[in-house]
Amino acid sequence: MATEDKWEDTIKYLRDHGYKVIEEYSHPGQLSKVSGEHPQRKTWWGWLRWLGAVALLIGVAFILIAYSIDLQIAREQHLSDLQLATDQHEQATLETYLDRTTVTNEQLTLAISLQGAIMPDGSTHS
Repeated sequence: MATEDKWEDTIKYLRDHGYKVIEEYSHPGQLSKVSGEHPQRKTWWGWLRWLGAVALLIGVAFILIAYSIDLQIAREQHLSDLQLATDQHEQATLETYLDRTTVTNEQLTLAISLQGAIMPDGSTHS
């Protein structure tokens, strides 16, 4: 029993420290051998691949953020263009109205000034 606890403690220690543990059992189901392989250390190539993957993710995130910002700017520009077109249309409508009412006022002034004038046939304008 004490030997089993010792094996279990050894296996737990090795696994907790990143070792790959291989257990071998004898025929009656008793643990006969435990071996552990050292955890694999990162090589320069491994670190380079890891950094490349991180850089790729950062690049994709940057592109997505830049695209989102460009899309927002385009949307705001479109709304600004629509507002400008609406303002220009309203301005043109107002100017047309004012031009027409000004002509009408001039005609009214002319008509008032013509009252009592003598027409070419000798009649008076009333």
